[in-house]
Amino acid sequence: MTDTAFHQFKLRMPLDLFRRLEGEADSSNRSVSSEIIQRLEESFRPREPEGKGNLESRVHAHYTSTLETLAILQALHEAHSAELEQAKPRSKEAKELSAKLELDSTAIDRFNVQRTALFHLIGMIAIEKAYGRPVTDEFIEELIDRFNVRYLLGHTWSR
Repeated sequence: MTDTAFHQFKLRMPLDLFRRLEGEADSSNRSVSSEIIQRLEESFRPREPEGKGNLESRVHAHYTSTLETLAILQALHEAHSAELEQAKPRSKEAKELSAKLELDSTAIDRFNVQRTALFHLIGMIAIEKAYGRPVTDEFIEELIDRFNVRYLLGHTWSR
């Protein structure tokens, strides 16, 4: 706490919640009031940035990014298809557009594989949470290795 001025007020809370706070305060050698202040201050602290130590949010961000990239690739593919329809058959332009369409398809396939892998990874994380199990970075690393998807996620996912 940086501010030493305090405001005193009455607070109503369920008795069982108060008892839990009281127990936590005792184990932390704090008063109930100090325990409440500590917990409130903790709730206002900035969250850990995405990156190392926050693998779950990185998985979700990577999934979102993959979906956005897929949308762009699919729009590009549609534009190239429309251009090809307008091009003269067997012209140099038609051959170039056909090559672009092939590259588009390859990229779309790759990102669809990545999307599917990330979707399954997110599903496994959700299942663990639904069963009340803790989801740690180590657990997510295990899943990444178990599903052999590290190569899809790029070099930023290396341990």
